Amino acid sequence: MNFGDEQHNLHELWLAYLQEVAQDGGVQTRERYFMVETVGDVHGDTLCELDYGRFGSDKRVRDVGTGSQTGKVAPNEVASEALRLLCHVPKRGTVSYIAHEQVGISSVVGVMSQHFKNWFHWQCRGFHVEIAYLEDADAWNEFLDGATLRELTFVARKPADGNRAGRPTKEIYEVRPDGRGAVLPKSWLERLRSDGRLPANEVLSVQVDESDISETRVVVEKDKRRRTISIGTEWPRFTWEIEPGSNSRPTDTTFTAVAGEIIHGHLARHH
Repeated sequence: MNFGDEQHNLHELWLAYLQEVAQDGGVQTRERYFMVETVGDVHGDTLCELDYGRFGSDKRVRDVGTGSQTGKVAPNEVASEALRLLCHVPKRGTVSYIAHEQVGISSVVGVMSQHFKNWFHWQCRGFHVEIAYLEDADAWNEFLDGATLRELTFVARKPADGNRAGRPTKEIYEVRPDGRGAVLPKSWLERLRSDGRLPANEVLSVQVDESDISETRVVVEKDKRRRTISIGTEWPRFTWEIEPGSNSRPTDTTFTAVAGEIIHGHLARHH
């Protein structure tokens, strides 16, 4: 993908960005830090692994066999997660794709996106990068065919003048089925599919103000693979669960296979 009078190549720019981050010893903001650990090629796509962590976490290191403390994270250190990204740059067009790994709530995309946009602006004057979550209604409907509803989470945010605390608050309401292997009503999933939303008051036993609901998180399962879908003000955002039930980290081969499936599946549907 080349652009501009100087024929900038986005694939080469992405590699140059990763190399510069590695040479500079990583990127540090007030609370976050990330560092490029490895960069490789997978059938023309770029696979990189980043170390990402937060400052200010008073974390201890323990021996899980004895329970004894073996170390402590110092103020100038971060306890980092190893997170992978797969970047696909088509030969033609104006859109590229990145599938990123998330561990728990840890994701490097937020801090990295802003840093890369600033870096790109200085490298390619007159051009800028827009970064957005993939919005794909076809992927939403395709995955829900034959899926079961496993969990629901409603996130309610109240403004400072809307509660007794006098400050903005966040309330989380979680809905899970009773018993192992049970699922939530299929009618709820059908409602989500047809309307794109499910009113909280049709599900919860407590009354909530629908205008306070800012996000609905849905966990669905299909072919023994779970996927978390976040529904807010935009189209649903998709998160694949790789190897559910396993305590081991997925291999690079497994990660790239799933990431490639998502990216190239989207391209096949829209090109």
